[in-house]
Order: sequence, then C-alpha cells, then structure tokens
Amino acid sequence: MLVRNHLHESLEPFNVATYQRSPNELQGNHYNLDAQIEAQLRWDEGFGRLLKVKTVSTGEHLSVLVPDKVGGDFNAGQRFHFKVMVKDGLIQVEDLEKY
Repeated sequence: MLVRNHLHESLEPFNVATYQRSPNELQGNHYNLDAQIEAQLRWDEGFGRLLKVKTVSTGEHLSVLVPDKVGGDFNAGQRFHFKVMVKDGLIQVEDLEKY
C-alpha cells in the first residue's frame, strides 16, 4: 500500500550517498526522509533524542537527532516521514509524521 506523505511531499528525498560522501553538500537544506525506527541511542532532557533509523527506500542505517521541541514518542518498528536538515554534520529532524 502506498502511503502519501502530505507533510513533506514538496521536498527532495534525502540523498544518503551524498550525505555519506560529503555531508557539507547537504548542509542547511531541507529534505524528506522516510525511515523506520531501529533504536533510541541517547536521550538528553532539553536537547533531544538520538535515534538509529533504517531508510524505507534503501534499508540504510542512519542516526538522526530529534530535538525536544519537535517531540514525539518513538518505538522500534514505527515508520515516520521526517522533514530533516543537515546541520553541523548531523541529520536533524524539524518535523515528523507517523505512518
């Protein structure tokens, strides 16, 4: 079943290969990332959660930072449409929608 991503459908898909090769090429731009939660790696109150995710399209593993201001409850196996931005070499979530 195809799930429409209404929240971020106008954004380009996040390019994992470019990020792995040169994160600075993606710095400051916004992208769409569809991913499944694998695990929570860390949580710091007032800072946020560092999550290990697996991309839905390619199955590659990435770490993403979800700031506390974005919020959300995360469990392994859940899938999200993420609006992300690369900042200081990290993939930071700016908005999300569970599906």
